[in-house]
Amino acid sequence: MSIDHLIAARLQRLRKLQGLTIETLAAKSGVSRGMISKIEGGTAAPARASVG
Repeated sequence: MSIDHLIAARLQRLRKLQGLTIETLAAKSGVSRGMISKIEGGTAAPARASVG
């Protein structure tokens, strides 16, 4: 399983454990609802922070 799939599964699991909807998580995080949905669905990957 790729790191992107692991992140997607963990994001969805933690969101649900906290009782958050995608809409609520989007509002709290500043990430769009569509992007969270794509990440959880495995059709997009979160941006990787550059270390510098």
